[in-house]
Amino acid sequence: MRIAIDVSVLERTPATGVEKALLQLLRGLREHDAGHEYLLVAPRRPALLPGIDDPRFRFTELAGGRSRLMWRERLAPSFAHREGVAKGVVLPMVCA
Repeated sequence: MRIAIDVSVLERTPATGVEKALLQLLRGLREHDAGHEYLLVAPRRPALLPGIDDPRFRFTELAGGRSRLMWRERLAPSFAHREGVAKGVVLPMVCA
């Protein structure tokens, strides 16, 4: 299954609860889930996004939106459709 995860919250520093939870989720998926492909997406590469040396994880920068709302409502769904991730489901987390 191809799963897209909105990692844009990792742009905020320092890491608080939401950011720490997402980092733990990514760590857990990397360590315990071998059967899926993960597309990590954000308007720009987040400062807190760890380097993940794993071919199942791929970061994609979806630049072009002037606002976060435009990014989430227009760019992210187009990306999900183009990548075969989901039908009509919008991030923060979408699955195929």
